[in-house]
Amino acid sequence: MKNAFIFIIIFVLLIPVLAISFISFGPKLINQGFEALIFRGIGNQSPTSDVSDEIARYSLATASAEDGHFLKIDPLKRELLYYVPSTGDVKSLSLDSSKSTPKTLAKIKPGSRSISWSDQANRLVANYGDGDTFYDLKTGDSRVYDLKMKIIVLSKDGSSIAYVYFNSSTGVGNISVADVQAGSFKNLLPTRLDSWKIQWLSPKTLSIFSNSLFTLSTDSKTLTQIIENKEDLKVNWSPNGSSLIYSYASNGERQTAYLPTPGSSSKTLPVSIDTSLCAWKTADMLYCLGDEESGDYKNKLISIELEKMKVVPLAPLPYLQANNPVFDSTNNRLYFNDSITHSIKFISL
Repeated sequence: MKNAFIFIIIFVLLIPVLAISFISFGPKLINQGFEALIFRGIGNQSPTSDVSDEIARYSLATASAEDGHFLKIDPLKRELLYYVPSTGDVKSLSLDSSKSTPKTLAKIKPGSRSISWSDQANRLVANYGDGDTFYDLKTGDSRVYDLKMKIIVLSKDGSSIAYVYFNSSTGVGNISVADVQAGSFKNLLPTRLDSWKIQWLSPKTLSIFSNSLFTLSTDSKTLTQIIENKEDLKVNWSPNGSSLIYSYASNGERQTAYLPTPGSSSKTLPVSIDTSLCAWKTADMLYCLGDEESGDYKNKLISIELEKMKVVPLAPLPYLQANNPVFDSTNNRLYFNDSITHSIKFISL
C-alpha cells in the first residue's frame, strides 16, 4: 500500500515535466512524423498502394514554418526568396543549408496578390490592384505606379516594366513598356482588354495571353500568334523562352500540351496537369504536382520528359496542397508553398 502511494506521488510530480516536454518538443516531433508518414507510410506499409518503393529515396522537409509565397531562387547568392502576405516581410533562406534561419531583407506593404521578381531577385514589383509598387531591395527605393497601370511585370534584368495601361471609363488601353520609374514609356499594342497576362521572354520580347497566346516585340511591335483561342488557358515557358507547356479546358476536361518551339506543332501530354504547378529542371524535363484533375497522378509528384512524352510518378503527396514550385538544380530540391500547413516545404530528389 505504501509503495502504491509513493508511485502515485511520483506520477503526480512528473505530470508538469511531461506537459512541458510535450509543449516544447511535441509539435516538432508530430511534424517530423507527419512528413515521414507522407513519404514512408506507417511501419512497413506503403504510403499508397500504386506507388513503387522508389519513393523511399525521396525526403520531404520544412524549409520555413512561415507562410511564404511567390518563391524565387537567386542563383548567384544561392538563396530562396519569399514574401509573407500577412506581414509584408520579404525574406531569404540559404539554399545550401537545410536548417537555414530566415533573414528579413525588407518590409513592404502587406497583401500583395503577386510578386514579379528580377532574375537576381534584388528588385521586385508587388501587385496590389490599388497601386502596384516597385521596390529595390538593395537601395531601399520604391515607387507607387499610376492606378491605370495594371498587371505590371518586371524585366529579367530589373531595368524595365511591361504593363497594361487601361482607362476603365473609356474601355481603351495599351500594352506598354517603360523604365522602372515610368519616366519614359512606349505603347506597343492598343487593347480593349485589361486582363492580359504578361511575361518577359527576353529583353526585346514579351509573352502575352488571355484565351490566345502571342509574342510581342518591344522593338518592332510585331505581334505573333502562338496558340489560338483556348478556354482557361495557362502557360508555363521554359526558362530560356524556347519552349512551353500549356493547359486548357476542352469539353469540360483539362488538356495539357507541349510546344517544342513557337510555331511548331503541339503535342498532347499523357497527363492532365495545371501547368502553374510545374517547375522546369531542364529544357526537356519538368517536375509537376498533380491536383484534383490529374487522374491517376492526383496528389503525386511526377516528372515529365517532354520529348519522350514520358510521365513518371515519384512520390505521393496526399496531405499537402502545393503551390508555386521552384527547382534548385544545384541541390536537386523542389521547393513549394503548402497552403494546408502554411509553410514552405522542399523535396530532395
